[in-house]
Amino acid sequence: MNPDGDDAPRCPSQVMFMASGSLFQIAVNAHAASVQAPGDGSHPTRPIMAIIAGAASLEAFINEMIYHAVALSEAPRLVRSFAKLGGEAIRHRRPVALKFSLAYEVFTGRAIDNQTAPFKDLRLLFQLRNALLHLRPVTLALMCPRTHVMKTKQPKIFRRMVSASLVRQDALRRNWSGHWLGAMASPATEDWVCRTASAVAKDVASMAPGESICSSRNLTSLRELRENDLKWSLDVMADAFGFPQ
Repeated sequence: MNPDGDDAPRCPSQVMFMASGSLFQIAVNAHAASVQAPGDGSHPTRPIMAIIAGAASLEAFINEMIYHAVALSEAPRLVRSFAKLGGEAIRHRRPVALKFSLAYEVFTGRAIDNQTAPFKDLRLLFQLRNALLHLRPVTLALMCPRTHVMKTKQPKIFRRMVSASLVRQDALRRNWSGHWLGAMASPATEDWVCRTASAVAKDVASMAPGESICSSRNLTSLRELRENDLKWSLDVMADAFGFPQ
């Protein structure tokens, strides 16, 4: 059964168009535009574009990886195991971070470490994406008569970004709007998004079993193609996630 829940037979010559790299380029282009013409943070259009596109590119990447694995009926055992677990995760609408955890655990035999980069940043990126897509109002307090600073009650995501050194604690005082959207609007945030997406995609691609397309010999047999199909596809997909680290 494929991830969409039907048992329709698959054509052995089917072609899949992978678009995750195109989404990643939207984030990269937003960052490049900010570097060339930085804004004042009052209209955080580019950071929002980078965050949403960067998160979307990783969700697309892992989904494309799962669908491709499912289509490989004669793949190695680890790939078939990943296809089964990944397909179930898609059907049951599991979180994106869980799908990456499945890939890591199946292909390495170890539990993923969510406290180290890049997977720690992966979780924070999707928390930030969710905070944007489910945006809530910020509560304003009265202006402090001593410091003449408007105090606001910011959401947890802002405090998490401060803890991760992605936003300065005094960013709200330097931003006229008093909203965390303006505080995190900077090329540094966009740079972090692009680095995170690039690192996660390349790390997961490197874990897949098989010989890298860059080091493999010329195709000599159908068996070699079957053994390396997912690996080679991931190498091509990850190449679209290039970004200076």
